[in-house]
Amino acid sequence: MFPPDVLKEYFKKSYFAVDGLWFMKVEEFEKALEIDESVWGIQPRIQARRVRELLSIRGEGIKPLFSALRLKLEAEDYSYRMDPEKGILEIKECPWIRLLEKSERGHLNEGVICSSEFSAWGREFNVEGFRLDSRGCLEGGALQTAFFIEIRIG
Repeated sequence: MFPPDVLKEYFKKSYFAVDGLWFMKVEEFEKALEIDESVWGIQPRIQARRVRELLSIRGEGIKPLFSALRLKLEAEDYSYRMDPEKGILEIKECPWIRLLEKSERGHLNEGVICSSEFSAWGREFNVEGFRLDSRGCLEGGALQTAFFIEIRIG
């Protein structure tokens, strides 16, 4: 049979591909990014609740949120640095941006989805105030794989 690592990688890549294919088809319609943003406002809430349950994470705030986000970031092959004390998540390399670059679709990335996604995770842990620095992955009009997410409380 297949080794578990091979199967895991296959299915992970399949889900990345499905998201890309879905968006490419919807992109043919005028409201594609608006629809995509709406979906990414819901899916992260489902993920966050499930991760909280899987890891038995209790409580609210940045530390429980970052504990949960670690699972997501590791599973999706992000390269990152977290500082829960300062409320900073530095994404050093984003797998989604890599896919956009590879498919020559970087022009579609405006940081909107990341903002929606991470904000939804935050709301599940009663954390508001997510802010992508400089719209994060778009600096000076060029696609970047690194960006900062800063959480400001209050």
